[in-house]
Amino acid sequence: MNRAILTICIVLASLAGGCCSIMSGDSQRVAITSSPKGATVTTEDGVMITTPGVMHLKRKEAHTLTAELPGYVTKSMTFEREWNGWLWADLLWDLGIFTWPIDFGTGSAWQLKPKAVNFKLRMADVGGR
Repeated sequence: MNRAILTICIVLASLAGGCCSIMSGDSQRVAITSSPKGATVTTEDGVMITTPGVMHLKRKEAHTLTAELPGYVTKSMTFEREWNGWLWADLLWDLGIFTWPIDFGTGSAWQLKPKAVNFKLRMADVGGR
């Protein structure tokens, strides 16, 4: 009887998902603005928006965004990843035995920094002026 209950608990825990997956998901909403507005911002895999706008970036990968606007110097910005605070809840739930593999596998164990980006673009030098 105890072995059956343990097996059921293990199966349910492995199907449930980790706290990071449930609370944060595998992507993060990032607000993107620029000064001046109207810049085209592109990710390394070709996703594009015009500022101001919002991108949903996968937490599992590192990202570099590039802002371009005619007459302005192109500017890039790289996101840093850090551990998601919900990993602590996984430790309380099951010591991370089942939940950490789920959260790290989906990428939800990470959060991207910064949470919002403002590209301050400067005018390109035209004719050496």
